[in-house]
Amino acid sequence: MYQGRLNKIVIVANSAKNMIKLSPLFDQFSRYYDFFEPILLYTGKPFGKSETYYLHEELNLPKPHQFLNVKNGAPAETTGSVMLESSRYFDEISPDLVIVIGGSDAALGTAISAARKGIPVAHIEAGLRCPGCASNTDINRKLIDGISSLFFVTDCGAHSNTLAEGKDEKSTFFVGNIMVDSLKKFLPFAAKSTLADKLGLIPKGYAILSIHRRANTTSYDNYKGIISAAHRISEKIPVVFVCHRRVREEIDKFGLSGYLRDKRLIVAELSRYPDFLAIEKEALFSMTDSGTMQVESSVFGIPCLTLRTNTEWTATVTEGTNTIVGPFAEKITATAELILANKYKTGGVPKYWDGFAAQRIVDVIAKWLPREEQATRKVRTRKFNS
Repeated sequence: MYQGRLNKIVIVANSAKNMIKLSPLFDQFSRYYDFFEPILLYTGKPFGKSETYYLHEELNLPKPHQFLNVKNGAPAETTGSVMLESSRYFDEISPDLVIVIGGSDAALGTAISAARKGIPVAHIEAGLRCPGCASNTDINRKLIDGISSLFFVTDCGAHSNTLAEGKDEKSTFFVGNIMVDSLKKFLPFAAKSTLADKLGLIPKGYAILSIHRRANTTSYDNYKGIISAAHRISEKIPVVFVCHRRVREEIDKFGLSGYLRDKRLIVAELSRYPDFLAIEKEALFSMTDSGTMQVESSVFGIPCLTLRTNTEWTATVTEGTNTIVGPFAEKITATAELILANKYKTGGVPKYWDGFAAQRIVDVIAKWLPREEQATRKVRTRKFNS
């Protein structure tokens, strides 16, 4: 058994959704209990009682070791605050590696703080690029990749992007999509959900709609195009509109709430991931601007209409079940008609989207970090392609 010093691995999360996505990492780090000390750093404020119970008692997620208490605000404000607070925390604990995922302002802030202190950064979802897009998230992804030491890529396109941008091939690892690990981990929880029965839904007898990106929710034209299309589609098949409070308030502000009065357009606020998975899994198709839903739809094998003009998840379009339709009513309804007529394309699941991404990531890190002495403990691992 390894008797050297434990390596401190800081895993950064900035939301409950992030914690759910990253939880498979902690399951895999436990296999190297005598080599790693995984530390969950949450950049926001502590959770309330109900959310604490849901996350840690119902879903059994690990509890954060440290809260930075940074409130999400303007990109520069959030990034700067996270940089300051994470810098202080890194001085306190001296981590050996910092893991960030995606392109949030919190991920960028912690990555910058770590890199400036000479702490290696590992970027999960490295190399994802949104063609023709200069959104805050896409800018953040590029900046994080510019200061990372390890690049964990999800698909062939991201792998090519990383190498084309000059990253070291020996530091770039095609591991698959950790979102799929999380999906498969929580499917048993979804099987216990009774929400579909409460909403009167029949498997494959409804569509699901979700909007959250500000490019859509702050534009009257985009909102109207999407919601009017959903209303027309609901004349042929019920549509479950997953509508968060902020989105509903913006719909009211734009004077579009009349579309939501039709009983065939079922408005639901699904705050629990297992409930959402249960509804999503049995939908005939999904309409969304969410990257997560684009991934999950391809894994479930259901058509996905992406309500954006581009996507970083290009593998879901080229290999999976996704089609980019934008926020345009005619294109949304025309593509939905193809699905209802059983004339939509078929798609598969991209390579390594198999539920073992977290295992591959942790195995790479175990080989990459130095050991103070020769280890004698052998860990059973699956082969991965580096």
